[in-house]
Amino acid sequence: MKHVPWAGVVVAALAVVAMTAVGRQLWDVLPDVIETRRATADRPAVHVPKLVMAAAMPMTLVVMGAIVAGAAAVGERLRPRLHPMFVATPAARRRGLNMAFILLSPLLTVVHTGVLLDLAGHAFPMEQAVGVAFGCLVAGVGLALPRLRERALMPAWHSVPAPGWDRAQRLGGRALVALGVVCAAGVLVLPPLPVAVVCCLAAGGILMGTVLLPLLAGLSRR
Repeated sequence: MKHVPWAGVVVAALAVVAMTAVGRQLWDVLPDVIETRRATADRPAVHVPKLVMAAAMPMTLVVMGAIVAGAAAVGERLRPRLHPMFVATPAARRRGLNMAFILLSPLLTVVHTGVLLDLAGHAFPMEQAVGVAFGCLVAGVGLALPRLRERALMPAWHSVPAPGWDRAQRLGGRALVALGVVCAAGVLVLPPLPVAVVCCLAAGGILMGTVLLPLLAGLSRR
């Protein structure tokens, strides 16, 4: 039980409660049948009951929790049979899962609220809200990054000087925080979708850099 990501579990549970409350509040004004795909010349329209839309995001978090629990159980059984670099330690897994649930839960809550408000006929700046939430997610990853990565999990770790690895994580984390702030502010004054796409690509590049640059630097010293 000590390796359960309790912080993430609590945040995810609160998010499910909040999303359920939003769905309950808007239930009476939601259309009974909702069109999720418009008809075209080649395909018919797709309609679903409003229960599907109201339950989609809460169930996403519940399914994530079930998958995580199953994966943790499988990982513990496989641990004795695999090299340590392929299996995270329980503490590292707890940190990673806490980050995932804490950062994803607010984003899913924003999407859930925006979708239901839009379906209920209320004006809601969906793209801007999701863009701000995504920027906060990127910044949160940046804050957590220096404490998440385990050196023992990195291939060719012994070729990478510890100070170089730690420095790359710190610089990468700061870059992600700055990128997240720029994304959250940018979607309020620029077209949200292009800003979010550029932010996503840049975040991927930064994360790759935090791994590849110290590895290459270590290999070049050999």
